[in-house]
Amino acid sequence: MPKKIARGWKIAALLSTLTVSVTGLHIALNTNLLGSDQLCDGRLSSKSVEAAFSKSGRLLGHDGPTSSSEDTLLFDCTIVSKSAIPGADDQELFVSATRNRADFPFTDNGGPKPATIAFFSGEATGAVVDDDRAWVWLPASCATDEAAVVRGDIRSGQVTQTSRMALVRLLVDTANRLAERTGCSDKRLQAPTALEPPPETRTADPRKLCGIKGLSLPATATDPGAKIQETVPEEPKPMWSCSVVLDEEAEPSPSESDYLTYSVVQDPVILAGLKKSDEFSEASPIPGWQASGIDDMHVVADCSGTETYFAMGLGQQYFQSREKPQSPKSASLFRTFTDKVGAAFGCTAITDS
Repeated sequence: MPKKIARGWKIAALLSTLTVSVTGLHIALNTNLLGSDQLCDGRLSSKSVEAAFSKSGRLLGHDGPTSSSEDTLLFDCTIVSKSAIPGADDQELFVSATRNRADFPFTDNGGPKPATIAFFSGEATGAVVDDDRAWVWLPASCATDEAAVVRGDIRSGQVTQTSRMALVRLLVDTANRLAERTGCSDKRLQAPTALEPPPETRTADPRKLCGIKGLSLPATATDPGAKIQETVPEEPKPMWSCSVVLDEEAEPSPSESDYLTYSVVQDPVILAGLKKSDEFSEASPIPGWQASGIDDMHVVADCSGTETYFAMGLGQQYFQSREKPQSPKSASLFRTFTDKVGAAFGCTAITDS
């Protein structure tokens, strides 16, 4: 073989080797292709985690202190996606399994207002909060006196509609892994095929609050002609909430300050989990009502054969209004709510004494 041709083959071979080396280095430093297919002691799928990030990177998982809890279902883990590409920022995701009272989004727990949350129900029960956070309830058989909930929080990194959906799929997959790992359920949860956007704030019809015919506030609740705004889904759903904001000077954001929030839940996972709570009583929390529940603003009633949960949360505007003469009592507001909204969900005679 002529020397020039031989030299050419050597150069080509060298370039090919360099290309393979550079490609391999890129894969090793900027993707998880060569990494483990599981993270956080097998609780998370690397493929599912990678999909929840908007950009590819090398995944590193760090177990937190909850992972050594006596309750083998509980854990917390931080996953960081690293890239060696100049200017690329690390992405971070925090995933945990916690125990909470099953109706925690509808209680005064200091969390986001339920009317601002996009809930889903059916083959899996869960919610998306602010696009970068999500929750998924495990089956009720995994509950103790508190429900088991998988939570995910994208702490850094760009959030897209694709990553929003991927985060939900990740949490559903993690819930299935935990159920199998602990043996608490053999039911396989299925992630929803689509997610609805959070409800939007709109100007309310004061005689048809939250889109419910006949639902209104007492005249003593607000000044004549005052503007009322509400945040509510377009249609009744298995997990439904409506926040009401008074006064045209108020900011139209019930997450900041509101008068009250109505909630109705017919999701069987949440209802079954709630009944396991030490706080739940089969006796009516309100004398004379055909209901069971937790307290006088968190009750469960039978609505045409479907167990239905009613809750009402009072906002800062309500507590400020109590300084006014003849300010409506919370018991009166809750009774009106269960009567009017209950009728829209097929409930009758809840408040009959």
